[in-house]
Amino acid sequence: MSGHVGRPAIPSTVHQLRGTKPSAPITGAQMAEFNPDVELPDCPTHLKGEASKEYKRLGEELKRYSLVSKVDRGVLAMLATVWARYVWAESKIAEYNKADPAGERGLVDRTPNDYKVMSVYVQISNAAIAQYLKLAAEFGLSPSSRSRVRLSVGGQMPLPGVEEPDQGPSLRSFAA
Repeated sequence: MSGHVGRPAIPSTVHQLRGTKPSAPITGAQMAEFNPDVELPDCPTHLKGEASKEYKRLGEELKRYSLVSKVDRGVLAMLATVWARYVWAESKIAEYNKADPAGERGLVDRTPNDYKVMSVYVQISNAAIAQYLKLAAEFGLSPSSRSRVRLSVGGQMPLPGVEEPDQGPSLRSFAA
């Protein structure tokens, strides 16, 4: 989840599908790119309420677009947990605002010296938003991160120099 510097590397499978030659020679690591089977992992039992609902809702969408596998369970659970935390904080803000005639109690607190400060619920909400955006990028859930995700098609990549019928160029043709 660290920041990305520069343009993201294009996976060798994309080069293969496009029929283009990569700028750098294809290495053994690129030939063995991790490509797990598409499958929605079971929802962890510790997720309750809103987190469980979000896990199932988002998981089904990610499965639909071949963007989730069993190994993604932890990240998907964290994403659902952060979503539930955001929903909780926003509901608290709305609850306090409704009870306050000025409508700001959920957003603004007062210190013992009567200074106005940001409410703890706003701080929780803001932290949840920041965490959610970082985790969402792992699944390509924002327009800018969508170009960095790869579909999980599962199975083994073709062996170099071994062409299968009715398929595009092999990875070996790029090394020439």
